Amino acid sequence: MHQVREVLRFKHACGRSPGEAGTTVGVSAGNKVFVDFAGLTFNICLADGEGRPAQLFVAVLGASSCTFATLRWSQGLEDWIEPHACALAFFGGGPELVCRTI
Repeated sequence: MHQVREVLRFKHACGRSPGEAGTTVGVSAGNKVFVDFAGLTFNICLADGEGRPAQLFVAVLGASSCTFATLRWSQGLEDWIEPHACALAFFGGGPELVCRTI
């Protein structure tokens, strides 16, 4: 039941069901930004020649599809919050709603 409530809350906030292809229909400028880790892992070559996996964080403005992306070392709390702040600075402000795309 808890999962059903979360899906309904997501659908109400983001205008679609989790996993459903997103669209810009019904999204006005400054209304929503969609954020999540892309699921892709990139191998970053460090100065010592060793490889280290990095996660791709993406934030997209709903109306314009303006995109911010950055690589993070993990999907931990710090690596989740800091890119949000960077994305909002990149966009020049905050939207009415931040939607995590699942």
